[in-house]
Amino acid sequence: MFRFVHLADVHLDTRYAGRDAESRQALVESCWSAFEGALDWCLAEQAHALVIAGDLFDGQRLSVATEGRLVRLLEQFTASGTPVIIASGNHDPGESELLSRIPWPDRVHVARNEAPLTVDVLDEAGEVRGKITAVGHRNAAIGDNLATQFPLRDRQVPHVAVLHAWVEGTRARSNHDRYAPCGRQDLESREFDYWALGHVHQRQSVLDSGRAWYPGNLQGRSVREIGAKGALMVEVPGPGMAPLVRFQPLARARFEVIDLADFDWTRGAAGVADAVGRELEKRVIQDPGVQDTRWYLRVRFTGRSELAERLPRLFDQRQDFLEELSAEVRRQQGLEQIDWDVSELRRPIEPWAHRDQPHVLGESLRLLEEIRQGGELPEELATAEWLQNSALSREQVLDLLTNVEEELVERLVREEREAMR
Repeated sequence: MFRFVHLADVHLDTRYAGRDAESRQALVESCWSAFEGALDWCLAEQAHALVIAGDLFDGQRLSVATEGRLVRLLEQFTASGTPVIIASGNHDPGESELLSRIPWPDRVHVARNEAPLTVDVLDEAGEVRGKITAVGHRNAAIGDNLATQFPLRDRQVPHVAVLHAWVEGTRARSNHDRYAPCGRQDLESREFDYWALGHVHQRQSVLDSGRAWYPGNLQGRSVREIGAKGALMVEVPGPGMAPLVRFQPLARARFEVIDLADFDWTRGAAGVADAVGRELEKRVIQDPGVQDTRWYLRVRFTGRSELAERLPRLFDQRQDFLEELSAEVRRQQGLEQIDWDVSELRRPIEPWAHRDQPHVLGESLRLLEEIRQGGELPEELATAEWLQNSALSREQVLDLLTNVEEELVERLVREEREAMR
């Protein structure tokens, strides 16, 4: 069994711009706590190596305090004999002064460019337990397919590849720049026992075989990076055998977005707090994190309400109302921070009030009602080329048309109001 810890996108020295000093410091310390937790977990599980798949740093400038703290931690960690293999990423490319300036401990190996760096990982008897090959980013905007730079795997022992890359077809890839782009076939063709990937911040398996993973970033940085964050423990039973992968949550700061649809505003602040609490409980069940999590939450109100026009103005103009609401929800749910989004609220729609009226909207609703009651599709639609070439059945088309009714009313009513202003 070859066992190692896989983490990526630590982003040390993230600035957390736009936050107050206290919040920034709390997030910085949470990131360090998660990183130290990964080192401790690696030693406690007697893993043979620690792998960091790019973007250990958030930028090419590093504070003296961060550099000193990192080196001390790695010196203590590698004193156990456990090696660290790091691939440079687009945030901390190999050509930067940063990577060459740091006095890395002896057992820390850094791949700084496209030349593959292979490390033999030894067991206590001095035998090769596994091999790890890493390829790094030479500069900050690599457009080449770095996956093609890897050699074929060693078939005598488990062999692992480490790469910071944008893989076609993965979830959340659109949130990241298309650096070192590659396809799943590029990974499969090299036949490595495992690909330790970095760059995309959402934890996910990339290949159906389970031989390639993004662990996600170690610490979420905004509400665009939600869910429990941490590292992966990977166990390869032997060369050519499928890896066993398990997630370990490590970050104590967690970002989430909660949607409250069609909320009953007569329930007041206490009702909001209760609804938020129920949704948070669901998140924890679906994706457990660490105990004593500090929640950074965005609540997004959706659906239809008579307050759709008043609430946005109320939230903008009445800071006392907003502060009272925030304080109540934070108190009841133990939140670190909460913000609100009411931009998706819509006015209630009553299609029946416009049906059979002598205008475009009334005629459109009459046609939709005929279709719903079993009428034929209009000839222009029934013979449309896009429909003929699609796999949609007549019933599916009818469902689509029926579901557009509220949107149609809302749009035409809004356009009429704007025209009258």
